[in-house]
Formats: sequence, C-alpha cells, structure tokens
Amino acid sequence: MLGLSIFIFDNEAFFVVTILGGVLLVLLNALMAISLFFLSSSNWKKWAIVLVILLLSILILFSYFLFIFDKIEFNK
Repeated sequence: MLGLSIFIFDNEAFFVVTILGGVLLVLLNALMAISLFFLSSSNWKKWAIVLVILLLSILILFSYFLFIFDKIEFNK
C-alpha cells in the first residue's frame, strides 16, 4: 500500500494509473457484456443489454481521457 500511495503522488504516475484504470474498467465492462451475450436467452434483450454496456464502457473511457487531457492542459 505504501508503494502504491507514493506512486500515485507523482503526477506522471497518477496519469498512467488513471489511464490504465480506465482501460481496465472498459475491458471489464466488455467482458461483462460478452458474458451477458451468452447467458441471455432472448435475441433483442441480449443485443440491447450488450449495446448498453458497451456504450457505457465507451462513455467511461471518453470521460477518463477528457479528465486526463484537462489535467495536462491545466498543469502546463
């Protein structure tokens, strides 16, 4: 835990952790969408759930990148 807290206090390291966290979150959501795709029985419900989860994943990734670019612009 101490190494992680020291790692986050560095600005460049904070951006790397944020980017990796966003990418991992999107991959987790995509994995959930794929698993729901195979577990669902109805076709239209299956596609609706998959599309909603994937759109939320894209929105989360987009917000991460906006946050990072805003911090970089603010620090310069």
